Amino acid sequence: MELDSERLKEIFSLALLRKSPSEQECYLAEACHGDAELRRQVESLLQAHEQAGEFLGQAGKLLPSSFRAECAGAMIGRYKLLELIGEGGFGTVWMAEQVEPVRRRLALKVIKPGMDTKQVLARFEAERQALAMMDHPSIARVFDGGATDNGRPYFVMELVRGIRITDYCDANKLSTRERLLLFIQVCQAVEHAHQKGIIHRDLKPSNVLVTEVDGAPVPKVIDFGVAKAMQARLTELTLFTGLHQMIGTPSYMSPEQAGLGALDMDTRSDIYGLGVLLYELLTGQTPLTKEEFDKAGLDEIFRLVRERDPQKPSTRLSALTREELTTVAAQRQAEPAKLNRLLTGDLDWIVMKALEKDRRRRYENASSLASDLVRHLNNEPVMARPPSNMYRLQKAWRRNQTVFASAIMIALVLVSTTGISVWQAIRATRAETLAKQRLAESEAISKSLSDMSEHSFTVGLMDDNRPIFAFDDAGRHAAIDLREQILVFNIKVHGLEAPDTISAMENLADSYEGVHRIEEAIKLREEVLTFRRKMSGPSTVDTINAMGKLAGSYYSAGRSREATALLENVCELEPTNSLASLRLAALEAWFGQGTNYEATRRRLVDQPERTNNTEMEKHDAAIYAERAAKVYCLLPSADAARQAKVLHLAQLSVELGDTNDWGQLALGMAEYRNGQYAAAEHSLKIVEQAMADKRPEVQGTARLFRAISLFRQNKPAEARKLFGEAEAQIPFPADERRPFAEQGIFSPYNQELLICWLAVREARSLLKR
Repeated sequence: MELDSERLKEIFSLALLRKSPSEQECYLAEACHGDAELRRQVESLLQAHEQAGEFLGQAGKLLPSSFRAECAGAMIGRYKLLELIGEGGFGTVWMAEQVEPVRRRLALKVIKPGMDTKQVLARFEAERQALAMMDHPSIARVFDGGATDNGRPYFVMELVRGIRITDYCDANKLSTRERLLLFIQVCQAVEHAHQKGIIHRDLKPSNVLVTEVDGAPVPKVIDFGVAKAMQARLTELTLFTGLHQMIGTPSYMSPEQAGLGALDMDTRSDIYGLGVLLYELLTGQTPLTKEEFDKAGLDEIFRLVRERDPQKPSTRLSALTREELTTVAAQRQAEPAKLNRLLTGDLDWIVMKALEKDRRRRYENASSLASDLVRHLNNEPVMARPPSNMYRLQKAWRRNQTVFASAIMIALVLVSTTGISVWQAIRATRAETLAKQRLAESEAISKSLSDMSEHSFTVGLMDDNRPIFAFDDAGRHAAIDLREQILVFNIKVHGLEAPDTISAMENLADSYEGVHRIEEAIKLREEVLTFRRKMSGPSTVDTINAMGKLAGSYYSAGRSREATALLENVCELEPTNSLASLRLAALEAWFGQGTNYEATRRRLVDQPERTNNTEMEKHDAAIYAERAAKVYCLLPSADAARQAKVLHLAQLSVELGDTNDWGQLALGMAEYRNGQYAAAEHSLKIVEQAMADKRPEVQGTARLFRAISLFRQNKPAEARKLFGEAEAQIPFPADERRPFAEQGIFSPYNQELLICWLAVREARSLLKR
């Protein structure tokens, strides 16, 4: 019988959580239920895991720190975190607001909990020092730095509201000339960094964002996280790159980064990165494709980067299908045939000179590359020329010489090893097997990190045009692979109850929820809450946060009873927690717990009005007022005084809010409860239009309240028509006792569905009398 791989993986993962061999033995006896083959497979995996050794120790021992992740609204120094706008393998980037001495919005980068190894700390400090040394309009400026209360370093830099340079060019259909003008600005920024003694080492589209200033595009070079200083040290911390550690992104990596020469890297490595970026801007492709890398192991990736000569840009375009070429040309406002002619000649050789495998043949600096592009745009002779026949012959001989030397080396090794004894051969075989295992594990980590970097992208813009960054499916699964490896490592090195391990569990649970593996996330969050209560007490901030996250996971899985119990506990410990109160009130109203619901909504509305002197205070006050008003309006009330206060809160949320859609919904609901039906109809129509194709359940709530507002104005025909549209839009659960499970809905916004269904109930009662 074929084994269930998912079951095998689950039993193996849970067995790793058992500390002692006796605990593992008891668990396996229960989990395998007498299935000898399954148990043999699990024990084999456990044995291989034990023999693998502490391969992750290469990354450095984790330093002591506190492992509570930041959240929106938290203060770091004099900066208040507003929104998570980016996430890398080791750090997070927040939009933050400086509260003194001047108020302004900035970007704050901080190391993730549990990721503060000595090497990461060194790189983080190097990035901060690198940015501080530079002052250029196309490089994000650094303003401040420090350490959190928990000892993790952070720095504050310019908030770049931009998108990838390739995405910007394609979205705006920039012509080839416009792309070159934009790229020249990037070269000037890189040249400035080089003049300050800084090599970026990871130039790629996601590290070159484009924003607009007075309607003109301005590129911004960001993320100097793997930057290297040519002279002065960037940090007193040890910053060492192992011989086999990959620095950079494979598709954009220079040949010297892919070889032992990575320790002797200079500015010409960035010239190669600029060449790859230019190649992609011109053709929509990278010189070596992602498909080639996906099929290769780490050593083969390095070999391809070092040895595989890319096609000329014009040749690459010729190899595209007709449909692909038509798309690429349309994005550059050119006809397919004309686009190929534009690249043939000067641009081909400028790109190929930047992409030379021999760095001595590349442009000497970024300024020279920019100057050659300017000469091309001005129809002047360029420096770049096609390679001579002699040079091609030399390159071919060198490639064959390497192969020949390798063959000689293999022959010598075979001859010299004929006298090795059998026991030495067995020993060498075992060592080779272990080395292969460790190499495979290292390659898996490297691939996870690379995939996470490659698969981040902009998914849209907020209402104030801030970019929303996310991972695609491949990136999310790479993040899961990496976080699973980190969790196993932390359990082995630090134990099950260590802060590092708990933080790794929380991070992995977040990733599981991102791909709807909700039950796995719940198991981890339950473990985390148990540890938080044991280590820091039942009512600390860490424990309350863990309770809130677990309640949200229960909510997403449709486990209403468990969610209600936890939310009640959270609200008891933190009465002003408006999100927990909204979720709790929706459950209480839905399941007919009238007394409990009444207590929840009164508690929220009766809180003193929040101060709103600063921009951040206004932001917080708007969110609280919107949620409090919405909670109170879920069901009718005969309390005129509180109804009036709720109307005031709803008006305040619209007045103070950054965006008015959510506040407008609360306002429309409050106006309806206060008998202002015409005003409610107007407010709710705004929400209905704003939420079209965005949030159907929120749009449905607005439509339903607008329908009963119309009915109250003696417009029954219009009301029933609108009600029918809304009812068709959001299917009502057949089993009201299990609303989410019956629908198969897994979402962190389930409270909005309950609010919509509560409105359906009320509208049915009113309109179908």
